[in-house]
Amino acid sequence: CSYSHEVLQHWWPEERTLTVLRVSHRVRGLVRKSGVRFPARIKAVEKTEDWAQRLTETASCVRVVHVDFSAIRIGVEGAGTLASIIRSCASDLQHLDLVANDIGSDGAGMLADVMGQCERLQYLDLGRNQIGNKGAGRLAEALGKCKELAHLSLRVNGIRAEGAGSLAEALVQCPKLSHLDLESNRVRAEGLGAGRLAEMLGNCHKLSFLNLKDNDIWDEGAESLADSLGGCSELYHLDLEKNMIGDEGAGRLAEMLVKCSKLHDVDLGQNQIGARGAEKLVELPGQCSKLANINLIGNKTVQIMRWHVIPWNSDRLHNIITI
Repeated sequence: CSYSHEVLQHWWPEERTLTVLRVSHRVRGLVRKSGVRFPARIKAVEKTEDWAQRLTETASCVRVVHVDFSAIRIGVEGAGTLASIIRSCASDLQHLDLVANDIGSDGAGMLADVMGQCERLQYLDLGRNQIGNKGAGRLAEALGKCKELAHLSLRVNGIRAEGAGSLAEALVQCPKLSHLDLESNRVRAEGLGAGRLAEMLGNCHKLSFLNLKDNDIWDEGAESLADSLGGCSELYHLDLEKNMIGDEGAGRLAEMLVKCSKLHDVDLGQNQIGARGAEKLVELPGQCSKLANINLIGNKTVQIMRWHVIPWNSDRLHNIITI
């Protein structure tokens, strides 16, 4: 072969970004001669009529490891087309970003059919696609096979307790999961929602980021989560804003979060926490050496908490907001 991997690597940097989904004739020629297909990052900056053809041609010349089709509204039909293309590069794909594409539950199902073949997938963002319980259930069937998955975002998708329960059951099979974002769904405290998620979290030993903002988990859900979060030794960021959590839930969280030695940010804003719960929470930085931010804005905290005296305050504590 007249072209070695080292020579080709000189003009084809690792994971080169192809923003227009076109491969030059020079690349095609060199690939044909060398047999080497280099890893490429595919980014669509806009939806064009021939995007599917472009992506198919590109996938035939490079190893597609990264696909970013965020916010170009490919819709259900586009999701089906993309799924068929992904099937051809499933063994290489590591990163898939389809946030805000209106794929719905049917589109999520089509992607799920091939997702189980993406054994190297590390990053998946399907936020703002309204996949609902049906789509979440279909995805759950596939995600359990993605053993390398580390980042999952399904925010603003209309996922309720049943769908969240299905996801939780599948994610137990993803030992490398470190980032989970389910903001603005409807996980809720009752039924299979927060309880099933809590069971799953007990097995996510690498989890560092958890966002369950705006999910109606109430005190019951917060208490269930607290029992499991105490075992998440890598937890760095926790967001439970807008969940109707009161003093009981806040107190239980405070008791268990002291076990999270790497905890840095806690957001409990816009809940129903009063002075009793807030007093327990503001003691956390004295027990969690790396905790720097606690947000309690928008709670029922009484006025006397406005200037709560914090004797252990130090330079590392950037922001304690108790009103």
